[in-house]
Amino acid sequence: MYVLTKCNLVHENHPISKEIFMHHPTQRKLTAQEQKEALEMYKANGDVKLIAQTMSQKTGKVVLTKDIHNVKTKFSENGEINRLQTIINQRIEFDKQDNFVFGENEEESKIYMIFYQNKQMKDMYIKYPEILFIDGTYSLNRNNYPLYLFVVRDSNGNGQIVGFAIIAYERIHFLNTIFQCFADNQDVSATKAVMIDKDLTEWMLLKHHFISADIYLCKFHCIKIFERVLKNKSLLEHLTVMLESKTEHASSEAYKTIQSILETDSRDKEYLQKNWFDCQEMWVKHLRSGKFTCDSDTNNYVETLNKSLKTFIKKNTTLDQCLDGVFNLLNFMEKQMNYKTYKQMTSITINHKKNQDEIYSIINRVCTPFASKIVTEQYELSINNQYKIEEFDDLIKLISKFSYNLKFDKVSGQFSCDCFDFSTNNLPCRHVLYVRKYKNLPIVEPNMICERWKHVVFRSTITSETDSSNLIVNSNGRRTIQMQNMNRIASTRSDFLSPTKTRFIECKRILNRLGEIVSRDSEDTYNYRLQTLLQITDLWEKNETFTIKPIQEVNQLNQRVIVNNDDLSRYESLINAEDIDSNVSANHDSNSNSFLCSTATTSSQSSSTTNSLPTSSQDIQSGCFVKINLNGRSLVKSAPKRGAPTKAQRKRKAKDSKSNQNKKSRCEMDKVVDQDDNSIDESTSICKICDENVSKNSLVCCV
Repeated sequence: MYVLTKCNLVHENHPISKEIFMHHPTQRKLTAQEQKEALEMYKANGDVKLIAQTMSQKTGKVVLTKDIHNVKTKFSENGEINRLQTIINQRIEFDKQDNFVFGENEEESKIYMIFYQNKQMKDMYIKYPEILFIDGTYSLNRNNYPLYLFVVRDSNGNGQIVGFAIIAYERIHFLNTIFQCFADNQDVSATKAVMIDKDLTEWMLLKHHFISADIYLCKFHCIKIFERVLKNKSLLEHLTVMLESKTEHASSEAYKTIQSILETDSRDKEYLQKNWFDCQEMWVKHLRSGKFTCDSDTNNYVETLNKSLKTFIKKNTTLDQCLDGVFNLLNFMEKQMNYKTYKQMTSITINHKKNQDEIYSIINRVCTPFASKIVTEQYELSINNQYKIEEFDDLIKLISKFSYNLKFDKVSGQFSCDCFDFSTNNLPCRHVLYVRKYKNLPIVEPNMICERWKHVVFRSTITSETDSSNLIVNSNGRRTIQMQNMNRIASTRSDFLSPTKTRFIECKRILNRLGEIVSRDSEDTYNYRLQTLLQITDLWEKNETFTIKPIQEVNQLNQRVIVNNDDLSRYESLINAEDIDSNVSANHDSNSNSFLCSTATTSSQSSSTTNSLPTSSQDIQSGCFVKINLNGRSLVKSAPKRGAPTKAQRKRKAKDSKSNQNKKSRCEMDKVVDQDDNSIDESTSICKICDENVSKNSLVCCV
């Protein structure tokens, strides 16, 4: 209890002013209504500084960026996993259906994958399944989880998302899982082409799931790789010509020119032959003739959506904010598409050109705006070009600079052409229009236009109300896929990669983890461990074998760990340092050379399905929505970045390589100096026993 004995109301020991008074926390505090307004601006991806300035002008108070961050923290739920659970449950209520598939490891209670595809996405894919665009993007969340988009091209040439997945790592097991989820949700046999970029190296996975589809590489990414990798830059021009060639003649001429250059300068010969010339059907344009691709040779539709995503999602956001941003983009795209549909259904472009030609009007009435531009261009070419016509029994040949063959289908009553434009767009080309005019047939008829390009097709894309009786029916028959611990290496080799590449990926994963452990040690320990790694490298380069066995001694300076060849296969267990028992050596049998470690989930477990996320059957019966419960789940660590390194990254790598070479040379000099020293030198921690054992092909490491 306190008793007030004196009160001094004269403020003499500190300055008094209106500015100081306005900066007091009680004066800066926003009201409840003002806090909600600031939070709405923040959710709209407003800049914190601009929000603080706006609120300061509106309220007349001194508002700092710290105050805005405090408002955001106050209204956000505690825990990223709880906020993620809320976002998912809100989407389930919005869809009136559970469209999520989770990939998790039951042993660790960690979420590795979230796949989403709703009914509207499935309907969109069924309408336009001919070509599918797939690409992943990074830098959308602070965990660096890649986001993969599945995109189709609609009847007006716009990209539409038909599914997406957020995965922890861009590894073959995760990619195989999301492709499998997409293929299980609908029949993918109608997809005849899949467009990817060169960074998606596991393209053989796509051939496994999209059996009837051809895999094509994005032209833009191919050119970027040529510019970055080729040593002889004179090849770039001819490779670009070969890439964009529409005829076999142009492609073969460019190929001959490239081969003649490689005969004089063979620096790039092996690389081009192994990575490009053996798979020309994936990147040379004329080899796609006869394939329906909507005349698409880039992944620009996905790249455009990736750019839009980064306007809805801030950098270094949490996973729940990232997922919420994706759903906001989907809602925005749906409203935009519905508005375009309304405009096209309530207005028709009438374009009478060249003496009031009625053909232009017919084209605009029958086709969508995108298709009408293509058919109009072909019609004008048919008017301006002249061809020599040769007729046979069931064939018509048009001859100009090149020859084109047209066939008449008696069933459909339509002509088909073997030119590139007709096959890739499935729209009337200039040769078909020329022949129809020559035979006095109607130049353009509605039955000549494919259903996907007809103007009336937009009537069915308006979003309809979801049937209220269809409550929380799991659209894919499962909610959770059991996945193995991806911090460890699976014991079975992948069926989609070559043995050499599979081994390289496994070794690289271990070495990355080893580099993290070594690089964060003190300078002395770092130099010692680096020298140990160099000794192992030298022995393996000489194709010499060695053994490492644990020696238990009281003196910690002389304690050594030796691992034999049988234990090298179990190095995968060392990837996750948390899985190693710190007391293994105390409980270990002195006659055994193996480590105790927890085994990874078997392949049978990875393919099994389970409903490990609890739901309530009573809620279903009562007509309520089933809530996703993520209690006890957690997210995996940040994923490594993939793809081509930037210029700054290459400079940093060169600098680190030079630094490592200098450290290696210093370690070798220290080794020469200490060769005759019988005692352990404290600066390098190398003893005579180590040198003797190395010479006997037995590596002994002091710890």
